[in-house]
Amino acid sequence: MTSSHRLSLPFIAPAQAQKHVTHNEALRRIDLVVQLCVETVDALEPPALPEDGLVYALGQAPTGAWAGHPEQLAMWDDNAWGFIAPQIGWQAWDRNTEALRIWDGAAWIAVASASDTFETVGINTEADAVNRLTLASDASLFTHDGTGHQIKVNKASANDTASLLYQTEHSGRAEMGLAGNDNFSIKVSADGSAWNEAMVVDAASGRIGVGTDTPSYKLHVTGPTSYVALEDDNGVLGGSMSAAVRLFAGSQEHGQLGFPGTGSGTMFLRNLQGDMYIEADSRNLAANSFIRFAVDGYETMRARPTGVGFGTISPARPLHVNHVMRLEPGNAPAAPAAGDLYFDASTSKLRCHDGSQWHDLF
Repeated sequence: MTSSHRLSLPFIAPAQAQKHVTHNEALRRIDLVVQLCVETVDALEPPALPEDGLVYALGQAPTGAWAGHPEQLAMWDDNAWGFIAPQIGWQAWDRNTEALRIWDGAAWIAVASASDTFETVGINTEADAVNRLTLASDASLFTHDGTGHQIKVNKASANDTASLLYQTEHSGRAEMGLAGNDNFSIKVSADGSAWNEAMVVDAASGRIGVGTDTPSYKLHVTGPTSYVALEDDNGVLGGSMSAAVRLFAGSQEHGQLGFPGTGSGTMFLRNLQGDMYIEADSRNLAANSFIRFAVDGYETMRARPTGVGFGTISPARPLHVNHVMRLEPGNAPAAPAAGDLYFDASTSKLRCHDGSQWHDLF
């Protein structure tokens, strides 16, 4: 064997004359490849005035004195060019681009530094032109560096989308974010193609819309079945009043709408402080408005501008009863006033007070 396996360094033969020639050639090759630094890569034309010790990584079709040595390393030394073919894995510093490069057998590939940017990054999976950052893992963690932490999803314009998309087998099932505008929305899909918008938060007002993209109130629910369901902690009517709407003025609770927690199926509307108003058409925008009271589907009372009717839907007086009316027998009130009416339990008489005394009406 006349040379080494990796760098082809020439060996000195036994009893060889001029041993220094062979030895110096080996040193020249070592000087070329150790701590390799090239002036540039893919060089094709030799410099007009080469300097001793400078190395060039040649391209595929070099010319002039480099012709016939494609993709080799060329070093000017002792007024002549020396050549050596790089091996896979060799590293070299490229002075032209100020980058570390590795020979992969076909090209000098730049090695990214800590300050470099990447076109794609795949962690335990492959990235592509659309999903430039990909991760295959059971979990991922974004944590603080001393204080808080934000995840930012930025879009170019209001008409673009910045959102989080949740998928099953790469088919969308839920999306939340800014979808085509600057309002925050949540939508879901059963098949990845037909989507149902569940909620919108208006960017300008902060109003929440369910069934509408343009909420007019703090919570605006609309649609063909615009129900808001309240269910207590037992799953039936009653319970511990967890199924209730509680109304506050500042930090003070003023009203409740829900179930009293008796387990009896009772529903209540409760004012905890002050007066309570039940009104129909308070703006006088509709004709013949009324308030209807019904139990088990049977109407017991109806209030209209003309009066309150029992047994009639068209009261003609402030109190209009179109049915049997019962006064429970009792005793005369302690301080009667004109117009008081009661059924006396002891005399079985219907009595009326005229302002000074009682009169039997039969």
